[in-house]
Amino acid sequence: MTEAMQRLLERLQTGWAPKTDEIDPEIQQIDFLNWTMFQSLPEQTIIIVGKDSAEALLLSGYVFWIDERFEWAVGEAGFMWLYDDAESDKVRYLGG
Repeated sequence: MTEAMQRLLERLQTGWAPKTDEIDPEIQQIDFLNWTMFQSLPEQTIIIVGKDSAEALLLSGYVFWIDERFEWAVGEAGFMWLYDDAESDKVRYLGG
């Protein structure tokens, strides 16, 4: 985990609500559409699988933190904005 990612994770754990323009540009922000969570065994970790707006498959790698409303997560892939099925359709229509 990079230092920027560690700082972001610590900030999120204090209750800070993330905003796109307040996340360090070093950290990749990814829109996860129609995502699903899986538990990886035997490591007992969470992995998120979803699609981007071009329908390409996305993998989160190990998830370090996910918010209680499942709106975003931080993982090996970067900062992930999580969109449910209805929101995913809107993102595709509006172009992200």
